[in-house]
Amino acid sequence: MLHLCRDNFRATVLSYGMAEYKNQSEPETGGLKNWLDNLQQESWQLELIISGVVIFLMLGAYGPIMDVQPLLAKNYLTGGGLFVVVAGGYFIFIIAYYALLIIFIIHLVLRGFWIGAIGLRSVSGDFDYDVLDYQPKFNSWLHSQLGSFDDYIERLEVQCSVAFSFAFLIFFSVLSVGAFTLVIAGATFGMATILGANNPDAASWKKAVVAGTNLFSLFLGVIYLIDFTSLGWFKKKRWLQRIYFPFYRLMGWITLARFYRPFYYNMIDHPFGRKLVKRLWLIIFGTMLATSVTIIRNPFYPTSKTINSVVNEAVYLDNVAVEEISHSLPSLASRYAERDYLEIFVPYLGVQNDRTIIHLFPDLAPALKGSFAIDGPINMWSARNRSVNNDSLLVAQRAIHRLYLNDSLLADVPWQFYEHPVREQQGLLYDLPVYDLPRGRYTLRFEEYTLSYPDSLYWDKKAEILFVR
Repeated sequence: MLHLCRDNFRATVLSYGMAEYKNQSEPETGGLKNWLDNLQQESWQLELIISGVVIFLMLGAYGPIMDVQPLLAKNYLTGGGLFVVVAGGYFIFIIAYYALLIIFIIHLVLRGFWIGAIGLRSVSGDFDYDVLDYQPKFNSWLHSQLGSFDDYIERLEVQCSVAFSFAFLIFFSVLSVGAFTLVIAGATFGMATILGANNPDAASWKKAVVAGTNLFSLFLGVIYLIDFTSLGWFKKKRWLQRIYFPFYRLMGWITLARFYRPFYYNMIDHPFGRKLVKRLWLIIFGTMLATSVTIIRNPFYPTSKTINSVVNEAVYLDNVAVEEISHSLPSLASRYAERDYLEIFVPYLGVQNDRTIIHLFPDLAPALKGSFAIDGPINMWSARNRSVNNDSLLVAQRAIHRLYLNDSLLADVPWQFYEHPVREQQGLLYDLPVYDLPRGRYTLRFEEYTLSYPDSLYWDKKAEILFVR
């Protein structure tokens, strides 16, 4: 008996060793495939966890992301072309944010629906048309449309997994558009700087070269976009392969597509994935449209806050939070002039004012030269112009602003340069004397000398602000 047990134990050990040897001798790719096959069966749990965590984090980040807008708007108005590019990148990021959030919410709903279907199957099993006792015409139609309940669950599973992956593809696609836009904008800005096309008085051919380069780059981007959404229409044409292949490789670097191409090609070889990719930009546009819908309220209330009949709290610094200040408009210290002088501040908006100043004073030396500087912990090059004439800069700034008090032009307003500590902006300051004004209500009208395309100058009314004495 003991001998028999010993032989059985020996046979078991030998069989186990042979099995281990067999497993170890299998190709590495086969082991990886088995591991991935087993993992994908349980991937729905990871999908639920990731979707829930991502939705939670994105909703939590909504406030900080939106808080960037006022700061970005201020830098856009007071900065140069670089901030225009940054603002464009932020806009692209917002689109990606909304698209990813909405797709993840849809995936979470679909996956919850799938779990509910599995729970229902455990209770009710497959369809039982005999219990329903429908007429043959309805039974045959339902058979053809629904099939079995297991098939329905499988279709839901496929749609959930593809939707989960599609969320990341949308995110990467929007980032690709952003990367392409930033590269082209940077190249255009650099070319304009080299040619001097940023100057309002630059030669027409220089502006034409920059505009033509921009249009050509946009055309190439549209070509690549068509190929992307058409599942590779240009790559299927034999006569185009020599031309399109190097362009395809280059665009892979510019749009960062080379980092997620395996994701893209594995999705478009699935029928449901192909349908989604073909409608990719329609889905992105739909998410933008969905987040842009607003309910109209008070239709007979004016929408502009720069007119005389509307009191805009964003221009009175004593009655508004810092983040709610209107950085593009002039401001008063208070709506009520209780002291002898009333502080008036007009922001310096480089995007609007620089073109006019350069046109009116072409020989005026700027205080800062160039668009970049290395002037921080590593001080290699400073943009400061040490030979600048500050009085000339002040004359130029004064020349493009006019101030009216109750339709009376205030002549020779002694504006001074001022970095406002509350608005955190540079601009012009004037302390309006109000001690001799009678009690009542007054209107300040601000006008700015503006250069429109190509070289037309006119006085533009920027705002009308009320105050009470």
